[in-house]
Order: sequence, then structure tokens, then C-alpha cells
Amino acid sequence: MSNIRSTIQQPRFREWLRRMPLSAGRISTELRPFLISLTVHCILFVLMAFWVLPLLSNGTDSTVIEARLLPNNRDAADYMTHEVDFSATNHDRSTLSQFQATVAAEIPAAPIGGESVPVDSPAMPSSQVKVRRGDLQPVTKMTDAELMQDLKLGVRAMAIHGHRGETRVEEADTPTGIASTLEGDLLSIAKDGDAMVVWVLDQSLSMQQDMKVLAEGLVETLKNIEADETSQMQHAVVAFGDNVRVVQSPTFKGLRVAEAIYNLPPDPSGIERTFGSVEWCVDRFFSSKWRGGERQNLLILWTDESGDDYLRLENTIARCLGANVRVDVIGPSAVLGARTGYTAFPHPADGITYFLPVHRGPDSGFPQKLSLGYWYRGVPATYDESFRGPYQGTSPRWQGGSNLQSMLSGFSPYALTRLSRETGGRYLMYDRPGDRAPFSLEQIRDYQPDYRSLAEIQFQLQRQPLRQIVLASAARTWSGGNLAQTQPEMTFRPAFGGQPHNEFVRSRLVPMLTREIRTAWQDAQAVEEALLPFLMASALQGFQPRPEVSGHRAPMSESDKIEDHRDQNPQERPKNDLNDKEAMDNDDEEANEELKNIPALSADEVQLATLETELNESLLEQLYQNEPSPRWRAWTDLNMGRLLALSVRLREYLVVSTSTLNNVQNLQSETNFVSFSPSARLQGGPPSEQRLAVARRLLQRCIEENRGTPWQVMAERELRDSFGLEVTQRFVPRPTRIMNTPIAPPPPKPQLPNL
Repeated sequence: MSNIRSTIQQPRFREWLRRMPLSAGRISTELRPFLISLTVHCILFVLMAFWVLPLLSNGTDSTVIEARLLPNNRDAADYMTHEVDFSATNHDRSTLSQFQATVAAEIPAAPIGGESVPVDSPAMPSSQVKVRRGDLQPVTKMTDAELMQDLKLGVRAMAIHGHRGETRVEEADTPTGIASTLEGDLLSIAKDGDAMVVWVLDQSLSMQQDMKVLAEGLVETLKNIEADETSQMQHAVVAFGDNVRVVQSPTFKGLRVAEAIYNLPPDPSGIERTFGSVEWCVDRFFSSKWRGGERQNLLILWTDESGDDYLRLENTIARCLGANVRVDVIGPSAVLGARTGYTAFPHPADGITYFLPVHRGPDSGFPQKLSLGYWYRGVPATYDESFRGPYQGTSPRWQGGSNLQSMLSGFSPYALTRLSRETGGRYLMYDRPGDRAPFSLEQIRDYQPDYRSLAEIQFQLQRQPLRQIVLASAARTWSGGNLAQTQPEMTFRPAFGGQPHNEFVRSRLVPMLTREIRTAWQDAQAVEEALLPFLMASALQGFQPRPEVSGHRAPMSESDKIEDHRDQNPQERPKNDLNDKEAMDNDDEEANEELKNIPALSADEVQLATLETELNESLLEQLYQNEPSPRWRAWTDLNMGRLLALSVRLREYLVVSTSTLNNVQNLQSETNFVSFSPSARLQGGPPSEQRLAVARRLLQRCIEENRGTPWQVMAERELRDSFGLEVTQRFVPRPTRIMNTPIAPPPPKPQLPNL
């Protein structure tokens, strides 16, 4: 049977299809292409399998690199960051297999772009990433082409984000200089590939002329980039103020971009929603439909204010990071320790220069400057500071008035700088010549503020008691009372038209003195409250830090001499003496413990006698000498010195004014005008003399160690006038009345613009 079957020729597949009934012809016609396609794809899959399988079975295995955030069960000082060599070869794979990196960073309370992680959590989640190691080569032996070829991410976007987390601040003197800087940036970006550039421009009235100069300086550069066929750069121009407005939709035409910048419409509202506008632009122009694998995303923000919505800072940063957008900022310098600055505006109607408020923004995230006014400013009685702005006197405009309340710092503002820093951008600082501080960036770079997040700064402050003292003292001046205007009334004049002696004393002098004494007493109590953190640290016995770990070397004190003697005589050193790092940690821990254990002292218990002890023997001076930052040392000297000086001024005023009030019967018989003027002679006794000696020492040290900085200017201003008071009395005769002479009404106040 089997032989018979073998001799019968089996019909081929093609013959079988041909012999099918006619009713099946339509089915065979549709089935034939499907079978052909199936056969071709099966062959392709087999070929691909033979190509890939040798690669997967070529002895290449994988290893796990694990990065773990340690729980906060030790002091942050014990954590250290180590540099690790990631290179490996095919012959030595044990390096990577034995590698384990421990990241020891200061964990903020609210990490950027992530959920809030409690600092005291028992364990932090670990992240594991598998990497191939069989084909790795030492990085030093790889060419740039080989290195770029192996990277699996958009390498053209790497250059534009290479500075993320790095504070880059530069200065520009003119709008032409700004255009020159932007020209270099745009040409560099064009060389790296395609890009999307969004210009976000402030519509303030004060910036109209600067925008025109910028457009004229950029027109040729934009044309050249447009003509370059190696890459494409698309631009959009957005104007913002109270609202956001697209002036030029995305275009490749450079001339259109320049025209849109030149004809930027003004916004008279005076409101700048800076951060909300940035978020709007990110959502509008850098969404998924605009983001290609190799397209660079750049947002150029130019404003002369930090904006009215600066509280959106962290949300704006997160939005930019999510869209992979770099933000370059062109903006003003910051006000030292305050948000509001002032810009001069000569009014065309009356020719008077008014100083209009602008929200430049503070230089730091936490207020470090005291809200404390200066005395003897010389403000005329006819000058209305609430309408015309702070009185300048003979001081330059950058000082923000004779009270130095809005003095320009020379630093960039915290919020805008942090936005550019976290997105890999740069802050280009530009001030108009009349509003420019004399401090150069290079001169004050060591005093640069901390531009990290507030959560990170707050976490760091846990181990920095001196900075806690400075911040606590400054916060008390901002929260209680009105210490920005602390000078009481110094002149007691008769009513208009003159008054006889008895009427002047009864109706003017006594009521005014009584009111001013009460106000001065309240101010003195507020000053004592602000002084309390400094005085408590001064009253404590200082620890003995090792000089070799001190961040700031000072002349050798008695404690330093003892330590030096122990270095030369090891047998006298305590048995529990530690190495340098452990000694520093113990010193800081001891300082923190002493501050935590400070008893709740009242202002009366902290007497002036606590300052009789030399400062270099106190805990405060020890913390000062160990503080590595010149900025915080300058704030310590300036703030404590100014508070002590003001307490002496108020004490002298209370002594002199109370004495005058109690002895009005001893005034000259014709006196109807009494005034207090500065004097070198103190009448407050030893307490005033002791405090003034310490205040002078601190302020003088602030001047000598911080030359060419804002701290020198403020310390010199405090020491300019004497601290005592003397009484002057005289007689003012009645003015001669001119009959039938009408008094001209005051001119109406002009309408001031919103800048």
C-alpha cells in the first residue's frame, strides 16, 4: 500500500489551486496575495533573528548601578560626596560589578519636581538602572564621534542645558551690549541645530526705548541665521504686563522678529505677571507638538522688575524643566534686603523729578537686612515722600533715598536668578546709568546670595547658628512696629504766626514731648527685642574651636593661645580630643545645643552689663570667627552694630526729652522754639557709653573688612552723626503781616504713570 501511494504523483499546490471549482475562484484570488506577504515577512523575521542573536549571546551581561538616598539618621556633616571613575574595559569588568555609589546630599523639605519626602523617613527609595558593560571603553580613549554615537539622547540639546544648577550672572552696560551678547548666544545655538526661541518682553513704559535699541542691534544677526540652511531657528515674540499677548506668531523670518520687538506695544497698567507669562509661553510654544528630539528650547525674558507674581517661582521652574526649556533673563539688579526700588521720572508737566516704585525684587530668599531707619536725614517739611518717593538729599540715586531703604545691591534678584539658574540659563544684569550701583560683580562675588530653593536653604540653616541669629533678629524688625521711621521729633516750633512763651509751653511743647517720649519708648522696646538674639549669644561662654578648622582666621585670642599651647604639648591635650573634622562637628553640635538650652530671658534680665565682657570671649564671636561666608559676617557686624547704635540714640533722646519735660519751668522766659541737635557728649551714663563702644567697634570692623560693598556704605552712614543730644532754645517773633496779599493755592498734583 505504501509503495502504491509513493508512485502516485501528488498534485502541486499551484495545480491544486487551478483545479478548484469556479465558485472558489474569488477566494483563491484574495488568498494568493496574503500568502505571498506572509511568506516574505517570515523570511525577514528569520534574517533579523540571525542578525540579533549573536549580539545578545556574545558574552555581554549586565550589572546594576544603585543610587540610594540615605535616611537622615546621622548628622549631615558626616555625609560626603565622592568622585567615582565610571570607565571599564572588556578585560576588567569587576570594577563596575563592585561599584556602589552613596549620594549624600542635603535633602530639601520639598524636592524640585518631585513629591515631598520627609527628612526623617526610615528609608529612602532606591533607583536601579541596568547598563550594558561588555562594550564599554575607557572614556579617555574614546573619540568625540564615538562618544556622541553611543549616547541615546538628543545630544544637540545637551549644550544648551549644560549649565543647569550653575549660577551664571553677567553685566551689560547698554542695550547695544545686550544685543551683542544675544548675538553670540543665538549664533552658538544655531550651530548646534534647530531651535525654538520665544522672546518674552516686558511692556512697561520705562522699557520702550530699550526695546527699539535691541531690535536695531539684532536685525542683521536674525537675517544671517535665517539665511543659514544648516539649521532652522523659529522665533515667537510675546509681550506681557497685566496680560499676555502674542505680538509675532512663530516664524523663521528674522526681519519680522525685529519689527515685532521694535513696535512692542506699551502697557500702562504697571502690573507685571512675569512668572505666569513664562508658564503660559511654555504651555503654548514648547508643548509636545513643538518638541522634536533634537530641537533646542530657549526662552529669552527681558524685564525691569521681578514681577507681581513671584510666589509662582517654584511652579514656573517645574514647568520649564518638564518641557526642557532653558530661560535666559535680562533684568535689573536687586534691592538689598527689600523688594521695592525706585526709578527717577522727570514729569514734563512741572519739571519735578518723581521717584516711582518698581518691584525689582530682593537679593536673597530670606530677609537679612534690618528694617531700620537712619536719623538726621534732613527731609524738608514741604517734601511729601508718600507722593514724590523717598527723599534723596545729597545721596546718589542708587542708594534709594537718604534712608538707604531701597539701596541697590549690585546682585541679581533672587527669583529671576533662580529661574535662570535651575533651567540652565544665564542672568544678564542691566541697569540704566542713573540707577546703577558702583559695586562691580567681581568685587562682590564672594558676597553672592544663596540662590537655592527656600527649602534647601532652611535645611542648611539647621547647622548654622550664626545665620539663624541674624535672620531671627532681622525678622523682628520687619514684624513689629515701624522701625523704618524711628527718628522722633527733634524740632518743637510755635504755631503759625508765633506764640508767646507760656502758650507755647502749654499748648505745643508739653503735649508734643509727651507724645514723642511715648513713641521713643515703644521703639526702644522693639529695638531691644531685635537685639535679644545677639545679646543672648554674647552672654554665653564661647566654645573653643580649633583654629585650623575655622572658616575665618582672626587674631589669636586667649582660647586660641591655649589651643596652640596644647598643640605644642600633646601630653596636656584632653584624652577625648578628636581629629580636625570630628572637632569641628563637635564644636558645631555644642554650639547648637547651647543655643537650644538658652533660658527664656526677658529684656530686663539681659542688661547692658552683658556687653562688658570682651566679644572675643563670647559664643557670638566664636560663631563669627567660624563663619566662612563674608556676607554673613558683614550682616552680623552691621546689624548688631546698628541696633546697639540705635538703642543708644533712643536712650539719649529719652534722657534729654524727659529732662526737658520735667524742667519746662526752667526754660528762658521768652523761649517759644526748642530743638534737639546731635552732640558728641552722652548724657545716658555708663550704659550708653558701653553700648556705643561696642557699636563703634562692630561698625568699624564692618567697614574695614567689607570695602567696596553695600555693607561699608550702611556702616559709614550710621557712624556719620554723633549719638548724643543737646538742647537749643530761642525766640521766634511773630511774622509781619502783609495786608491785602492773597495767598496762592498750591498747584494740583500731576498724574504719575505706572512704570
